[in-house]
Amino acid sequence: MTDMDYPLKFPIDEKVKEFLISSIERSYKIHEIDIVDDRISVTFDEEVHEQDFSQLIKKLLYIAKSINRDVLFENSRERPYAENPMQHLEKTGDVIKVADGMFLLQGTFWKLFRFFNDYWRNRGLEYGAIEQEYPVLWPIELYRKINYFVDFPQQVILSTTVKDNFAARDEFAKQYSKERDYETVEVNRLMAASRFGLQSSVCDTCYYALEGRTNFPNTVFTTYNKVFRNESSKIDSLDRLVNYSVRDIMFVGDRDFVLTLRQQMIDESIRFLEFLDLDSKIEAANDPFFTNDSAIKNVFQSTSSLKHEILAHLNFSGTYLSIGSINLHLDFFSRAFNIRLPEGTYAFSGCLGIGFERLVYALYCQYGHDIAAWPDSLREKLELT
Repeated sequence: MTDMDYPLKFPIDEKVKEFLISSIERSYKIHEIDIVDDRISVTFDEEVHEQDFSQLIKKLLYIAKSINRDVLFENSRERPYAENPMQHLEKTGDVIKVADGMFLLQGTFWKLFRFFNDYWRNRGLEYGAIEQEYPVLWPIELYRKINYFVDFPQQVILSTTVKDNFAARDEFAKQYSKERDYETVEVNRLMAASRFGLQSSVCDTCYYALEGRTNFPNTVFTTYNKVFRNESSKIDSLDRLVNYSVRDIMFVGDRDFVLTLRQQMIDESIRFLEFLDLDSKIEAANDPFFTNDSAIKNVFQSTSSLKHEILAHLNFSGTYLSIGSINLHLDFFSRAFNIRLPEGTYAFSGCLGIGFERLVYALYCQYGHDIAAWPDSLREKLELT
């Protein structure tokens, strides 16, 4: 047997203790373990090197930074601008409404959009991410395997085609010529059964494409794509869109790898909010990436929220707008798509997603519609000078 103590610099709560004990027991053969206010005391049933144990504890304490904390970051700032900038953005032509929940972007708004996409792409590449490009459609099988139609039917937008025969195409063409008055197209007997739907989140295609993989190594991915949701803004603004743009950084692998990357993405998000000096916060959300009960019966669920939202304050409404989220999926997607690690167990996964329309909109809401009036330091950071 080997006895070892690790001193703690600060007391830890019961949830963190549970996480540390379960993680140490997963890593070593343990005879006895005890965590008191200022130290971790362990008796091992095997020989353990002090340096290896010390490195493990440092990693676990880093991962545990967000455990049992509802608010991970808060940056309260007073901003004098209190208007909804949409009227000004549309007046300049930087934002042009196409339809309810859909807008064309150009000018300075688009320049900021592109800057942030590049910013988060580069963060992903710094972590060795594999860049990917996805179709915007999900096959129906993807929806089925993650039970999406049961969990989130309100968000689904399906696609279909006219049936593949002359009679159906001819009748459809006659019903919907430009001489007729219509704003919608009826889904009726002329239409084929839907084989695809517009993707409701960016990262699911990544896991779907890994279906059946075994011996899967710890891997980071990144992609930029469009997301579609059956929703629109109550104030005809950029706060809620049918079609919006997201950069995702996804990480798939063993439990400790994914938990470490999740904490790193939280830290990256904090640095980003400080970089912009946004009136903002990061807090636990109560709507995880999935709602399947069987997926959350995991030891980590009892110690940590699965989703944290990145929130920016909108002065004109006094509300917070989600501009991104950091998600922990546990082994939900790997069970759905049978993605296994070298030891044969299911992989964990997680992701960071940033929505660019909302992010740029939040900047205008806080700093105002006149870019020239923004702080010089911010305009320099954002390459607007």
